[in-house]
Amino acid sequence: GFGFTCDTKDTLDMGGTSADVALIRGHEAGMSFSRDVSGFPVRLPMLDINTVGAGGGSIAWFDRDGLMKVGPDSAGADPGPACYGKGATRPTVSDANAVLGRLPPDGLLGGALALDIEAARDVIAPVARQLNMSVERTAHGIISIVVANMVRAIRAVSVERGHDPRDFVLMAFGGAGALHATDVARAIGIREIIVPRDPGILCAQGLVVADRKEEFVRSMRVPLVEQSLGLRGESIVSLRENAEAWFESEAKEGSRDLQARNTTVAYDMRYIGQNFELRVVDSNPFDAGPDIDRLRQLFFAAHDASYGFHNPDDAVEIINLRLTASLAESHGVRAARELLMPVRSEQSRAIFFAAEHAVNATVHDRQSLASGQVVEGPAAIDQLDATTIIFPGDRATVGTAGHLLLEIAA
Repeated sequence: GFGFTCDTKDTLDMGGTSADVALIRGHEAGMSFSRDVSGFPVRLPMLDINTVGAGGGSIAWFDRDGLMKVGPDSAGADPGPACYGKGATRPTVSDANAVLGRLPPDGLLGGALALDIEAARDVIAPVARQLNMSVERTAHGIISIVVANMVRAIRAVSVERGHDPRDFVLMAFGGAGALHATDVARAIGIREIIVPRDPGILCAQGLVVADRKEEFVRSMRVPLVEQSLGLRGESIVSLRENAEAWFESEAKEGSRDLQARNTTVAYDMRYIGQNFELRVVDSNPFDAGPDIDRLRQLFFAAHDASYGFHNPDDAVEIINLRLTASLAESHGVRAARELLMPVRSEQSRAIFFAAEHAVNATVHDRQSLASGQVVEGPAAIDQLDATTIIFPGDRATVGTAGHLLLEIAA
C-alpha cells in the first residue's frame, strides 16, 4: 500500500502487441454484456476492457494520405523490433524507445536480451528522411502517436461513459505500460500513476489469485411495478438455489473455502423503448420487503452516471435478473515475488523526454529501492520485467508493498 485511499482507477496494460484499458470504480471493474469479437456480436457478460493495437511491437507506417500511423500491425516476437537484433526492417515503438534512451542500453530481462540501438536507428532513419526530421524527433513522434491511440482508448471507457478521467488514478502495467504512462496521464489530466511492483507479470498474478465466479441469469422483461414483485422474488429464490448447488460442487474439489462465498444480484434495466440496458446492482436483494422505489432510484443513479440525466416520470422495465456467485481461494497467495536482476554499474543515462534534446537522468534498480524512498525526475527505474521513466519535475514514492506512486507535475 501507499498509505492513501484510492478506489477509482483507469488501468493501462501495454505489452508487445496491444494496450488494454479498463475503468475501476468503487473497487469494481465495469461489466459489458454486448461486445464485438472479430466483428461478431457477443451477448455474454465480460469485463469492460477496451483494446487497441498499441504495443512495443506496433509498426510505424505511412498511409495513402502520407500521414504516419502506428499499429495495429505488429512485429510480434520474431523477428520483433529491430532493436532485438533479429533482422527486422520496419520501425516499431520499442525501436523508438531504444533510440530515445528510455530502455536500458545493456539490454532487457536483466541483460539477457541485448539491444541493438544502431539497428533501431537504421530502421527509423528512412522514416525520418521522409518526414525531413532527425531520427530522435521521428522516434518521439512515433511515441506521441501510440500515446494518442491509448488516450483515445481511455476516453472510450471514461469520458464517453460519463466519467472524468481527472478524478482517477492511472495504474500502468504490462511490459511497456510504465514507459508511456506519464505521457498518457498528462494528455488526459491525470496527476497520479500507480506502477505495481512486478508490472510485467501482474496479469498472470491476477489469474492466480482471482475469485472463481459463476453467473446465473433469468430473462424477465417485466415493468418495474409492484405487480412484478412476485416474479422477481421467485426468480431470485430459483437463482439462489442454483448458486448453492454450484457452491457445493466447488466444495467437492477440496480447494475452496465455503466461508468465503458471496452472491451479488444485479438487474439489466432500461426505460421502456430503449435499445440498451444498464446494469444495476442491488445491495440488499434478499430483504423481506422488496422496495420498487429503491430499485427505481438505483436505476436513476446508474442512468445519471452513464448519460448525465434521468427522467423520473418515464416507465422502467427489467430485462434480466443476474445472480453472480463467487468463491475466493482458500489458500493465501503472495501479492508479488522478488524479481532479481544484476545490479547495474551505470548510475545515469541520457534520455529524450522531449523531442528537442536529451537530459541526464539518474538510473535506479527497482529491487534496491526501499519503502518510503522518493525518486525525483528526471530518472529511470529499471527492473527485470519493465522500465519506469520519471519525467523532469515529477517524483515517485515507493510504497510499503513495493509499488510506485508517481506524482505528475502540473
